[in-house]
Amino acid sequence: MSVLQPESIACPQCGRVHELRVAASVNATRNPELRKVIMDGGFQRVSCHCGGHFRVESEFLWIDWGRRQWVAVFPPDREPGWPALESRVEELWRRDGGGGEAPASSRSLTRQITLRTVFGVAALREKLVAWESGIDDAVVAALSLQILRDGMRSLRPEVRPRLVQVAPQALVFQGSEGEHWELPRERYDEALVSPYWVDVVDALSAGTYVDPGRVLFR
Repeated sequence: MSVLQPESIACPQCGRVHELRVAASVNATRNPELRKVIMDGGFQRVSCHCGGHFRVESEFLWIDWGRRQWVAVFPPDREPGWPALESRVEELWRRDGGGGEAPASSRSLTRQITLRTVFGVAALREKLVAWESGIDDAVVAALSLQILRDGMRSLRPEVRPRLVQVAPQALVFQGSEGEHWELPRERYDEALVSPYWVDVVDALSAGTYVDPGRVLFR
């Protein structure tokens, strides 16, 4: 089952306090409607009486046994500390999620599981968009990093492009300031086999945190 905890959250614009139920754990198998809310962009998004809008970013587990997905989600402001949190997630998985230290009955359910550490709802949504279309999220991370380099933009984590749609002939990325990129599907196919891309993909997928942040946060 999903676990939602009551919290009092103040609007960052006017200070009005909202009483909300914030995710601590999401079982997407039993609560598929929450997956739809994330894909639609409305997950933990609050509209205040002042006219402002904000998203509540919480720490929670996203578990979808049907799709073999197990994702630890942390607030974006904790991303600079990703090495320690990645290790924590891997330890949690070994102990409770079905890894080597878990009971045999749990391990049997988690073969070929996709285990990830992400920071923020937008990062979780990017993973779900990729996986829904059979796209390798490590290649997505490499392409996002390359978009920054091609545009000679500052390699800052806050401006990294996120995959928002997989169209028949293109992968669609969006930046934090509304930028829009459509990469031909051939670019993705090339990244699957090119020796250059393979090295980049391997570097970005050395653990459960599969994201350009592995090189942007140094």
